[in-house]
Amino acid sequence: MRRQTHPRTGLAGVVAVEGAADDQQLTIDFGGTRRVLLARFVTPA
Repeated sequence: MRRQTHPRTGLAGVVAVEGAADDQQLTIDFGGTRRVLLARFVTPA
């Protein structure tokens, strides 16, 4: 599982990646809560 950080929610794990380039969407698990975010709003941990 890739780890990512988000300015507001902190450290999380990427469980799925969809799309390409600027519109890439990441499904991220924040300790039991999953959210879909655009890749440009997160940074690798």
